[in-house]
Amino acid sequence: MFTSIKNAIFKHGYLIITAAWLYTISFIFSNYFSYNSGPEKVKQNLARSIHDEEQVFDQLINDTTSLSNLIFYSSNTKIKQTIQNGKSKIFIYKQLTQSKIKKLY
Repeated sequence: MFTSIKNAIFKHGYLIITAAWLYTISFIFSNYFSYNSGPEKVKQNLARSIHDEEQVFDQLINDTTSLSNLIFYSSNTKIKQTIQNGKSKIFIYKQLTQSKIKKLY
C-alpha cells in the first residue's frame, strides 16, 4: 500500500508543486491588488481612526460634569465603562493636600 502511494507521489508530484505555486501566486496578487492595501487607503484608514478617537476625547474634555465626577468621585462606573469601551485610555490624577499623587483612574 505504501509503495503505491509513494509511486503516485513520485509520478504526480509535479501537480502538488504546481498547485502550491498557483496558490502562492494568487495569494500575492489578491493582497497586492486589494482595495485596502494601497498606500492611500492605509493613509485614509489611519486618518479616520485618529479623527474618531480625537472626537471621543474632545467630547469627554468638553463634558465638565463627567470630568468632575471622575476627579472627585472615582467610583462612578458608568463613566469608566464609557471610557474603557474606546480604543484609547485616559488617566486622571488628583493631588492630595499632603503632596502625594493618587491615581484615580
